[in-house]
Amino acid sequence: AGGVCIVTVPLVWASEWRLARFIALRKRVHLFRDEAERTRRIVNSLTIEEEELNEEMETIKQGNVHLKEVVEEQISGNVDELVELVQENQNVLNQMEENLRRYMLQ
Repeated sequence: AGGVCIVTVPLVWASEWRLARFIALRKRVHLFRDEAERTRRIVNSLTIEEEELNEEMETIKQGNVHLKEVVEEQISGNVDELVELVQENQNVLNQMEENLRRYMLQ
């Protein structure tokens, strides 16, 4: 068993050395490394964006809670109706912004 090992080690080493020398293989490895780095940057960017969106979502939740409190105290009306009107207003503002953006691009 030891003799077989002694004979195969140089053959394996020589094969590995030849593989490492192939230009095409090295190019492929570099492409994979570049792609891995690009993917890592994208993941980092998305992680940061996710954190910002979570913070914004928390702020919006707090705003909704505050809005419900104001409605309950001052209006004594239907909170859900007011929230729906505020959301509808936000949709209208978003649509106006989109229309303005399209108009400016033309």
